[in-house]
Amino acid sequence: MNGSTVFTAYNTGFDIKGSTVAGGPKAGAASDQLYGPSDVYVDNTGNIYVLDGYNNRVQKFAPGSLKGVTIAGGNGEGGAANQLFLPQGFCVDPTGNIYIADLFNHRVQKWAPGATTGVTVAGGNGYGSANNQLAFPHDFVLMLQEMSM
Repeated sequence: MNGSTVFTAYNTGFDIKGSTVAGGPKAGAASDQLYGPSDVYVDNTGNIYVLDGYNNRVQKFAPGSLKGVTIAGGNGEGGAANQLFLPQGFCVDPTGNIYIADLFNHRVQKWAPGATTGVTVAGGNGYGSANNQLAFPHDFVLMLQEMSM
């Protein structure tokens, strides 16, 4: 909560009991399903953002709802401005912009609140090591500096 990133672990060996807060018991692409979730963020109001990798989207779940709303991607696998190709990590800034590491498009996409397309803010010029290229971006951290007036 409170704008913190939540990390998940697989097969910890512990007998953990909990409640489903996003997605359901089956993989899929419906609003109440996820397929390959890999990153989670919870904002200050309790909204849960889930990077749904194999569905090439980011889903937002309102507090208490098991049905998500696609807020980035979700238009099939691809490299168009409204698509992602196996996104790996994301972060949300204080104004609600979402930044997504788009693995096979070798770019970072910024999705403004309510946007139906993203804007490439890093990479997007094919695989490589030039100043305008990325090579399979996996994750990143958005560092924000507070400015005093």
